[in-house]
Amino acid sequence: MGFALLAACPALGAPPDDPASRKIYDHNYNWLAKSQASFIAINVRGENDTQYPERRQAALDLLREKHDLTVVPELMDELARGSFLSGEICDMLGEWKTKKALPLLKQVAADPKRPDDVRNKAEKAATLIKTAAPEPRRPSF
Repeated sequence: MGFALLAACPALGAPPDDPASRKIYDHNYNWLAKSQASFIAINVRGENDTQYPERRQAALDLLREKHDLTVVPELMDELARGSFLSGEICDMLGEWKTKKALPLLKQVAADPKRPDDVRNKAEKAATLIKTAAPEPRRPSF
């Protein structure tokens, strides 16, 4: 399931090219796919960029598919930490039009210590959020 789904969805992060890393990624993707978004979000975290990169990438790809806004705080924590996943997290927050993330995205976009691609993605995400059409009013019960 994992590979076919990934091949059909170009918005996802790039799975590793190395066969050994790809095997780890696929295993983690399939293992996490049956889990709730909150558990998957825990697996995006790491203490540094070398800790479980395949699992963390697989978890982020699954979260993008699930589009569960309850995981936004975990994504923001990882973005604030400066993870190697920061660019993809910026993309997701922009796609999801997450207003809560706007101050952090502006901060990342202005941070000269961040890589240019991450700063550009943060700026693009902030623009998407600021220009998003307001959501329709939900009926009250």
